[in-house]
Amino acid sequence: MGTSKKITLDEYATTLIRLKARQLIGQYGFSRSDREDLEQELTLNLLIRLSRFDPSKGQPATFVRMVVDRRVASLIRERKSLSRDYRRARHLLDEISDEIGDGSLTEPAVDDQHERDLAMDMAEALDTLSDVQRSIAESLRDAPLTEVARKHHCSREAMRRHAEQVRRHLARRGLDQYIAAHQTDAAPRK
Repeated sequence: MGTSKKITLDEYATTLIRLKARQLIGQYGFSRSDREDLEQELTLNLLIRLSRFDPSKGQPATFVRMVVDRRVASLIRERKSLSRDYRRARHLLDEISDEIGDGSLTEPAVDDQHERDLAMDMAEALDTLSDVQRSIAESLRDAPLTEVARKHHCSREAMRRHAEQVRRHLARRGLDQYIAAHQTDAAPRK
C-alpha cells in the first residue's frame, strides 16, 4: 500500500466534524455537553474507516463527507429508535426530584405516561409470541408488508395471514389502541 492511498485528518475533516456535531446540538436529545463526545465519536469512526479509502473511486473530501454523514445518520437513527427514544427516557434528575419531593421538576405528562405504559404492554405481548411472529411484528412496525414478505421469503398473502394472527393476538391482550395508532394502510388487493 503506497502513501498515495492514505489520507489523514486534515482541516476539512476536522471542520466538517465540528460543524456536524454543532448541528446535532439541541436535536434528538443531544445537548451542549454532548458536543465533545459527538466530535470524538465522529472522529473515531472516520479514523477507523480511513484505511478503506480508494483513490480510484473518489476524492478524499467526498469519502470523508460520506463517512461522517453516514455516522451522523446512524446516531440520529439510534436516538430515534423506540427502545432508545430520548423523549421517552426518564432522566436521573427526575428520579432525584421525586425522591426529594421538592416539585421543581414536573411529572411526565399523562399522554407520555400512557405511551410508556402502552409500549411496556406491547413489549410484554411481543415476548409471548413465537420468534417468527415476533420478528414479523417488529418488521411490520417499520416496513411495508411487501418488504417484510420479501425479507421473510414468503408471499404477500402468507404475510397478511401472519400479520392478522399477530393483530388478533395483540387485540386479545387489549392492545387494539396500539394497533390502530401504528397501522399503515395496506395496499389494495388485486
